[in-house]
Amino acid sequence: MISKAIYEDCRRRNKNLSIVWIDYQKAFDSVPHSWVEKSIGFVEVNSKIVRFCKLSMEKWNTRLILKTKQEVMQSQPIQLRRGIFQGDFLSPLLFSIALIPLTNELNRAECGSQVHGTERKISHLLYMDDLRLLGRNENHLKNEMKIVQTISKYIIVNFDLGKCARII
Repeated sequence: MISKAIYEDCRRRNKNLSIVWIDYQKAFDSVPHSWVEKSIGFVEVNSKIVRFCKLSMEKWNTRLILKTKQEVMQSQPIQLRRGIFQGDFLSPLLFSIALIPLTNELNRAECGSQVHGTERKISHLLYMDDLRLLGRNENHLKNEMKIVQTISKYIIVNFDLGKCARII
């Protein structure tokens, strides 16, 4: 609905609009737990919830199992240090919180599209592992892309370039 409102506003007012669609590759599997912990601290979540998340993530582990005709072999527990369990009710929330620093940097860049009658510019829309950047022109998009690449590289989240697109 937000995308449609921005598009309609640009069309009605005869304004330029540039959009980039970014798909994060294995987004939920890639985010380091240390980054999730830092990000939770940025949003001033209740300390009991922060402690719960931290202790829970410390216990996330898996085992490798090899079944042969003669036996079943099992590894010792392997601690997971990155990734958020998909399907868990906290997954979308933790992933969104992990991307708050990205949101802050994009907002600071003052790029984006301003819908008529509002003061705030909308520079991006985030939906699960998809990010949509909005800009008035190609230069704004390039600036936003640099910010996205820098922060994504820092938190070690990669793009699925086959699913990315842009329109000017």
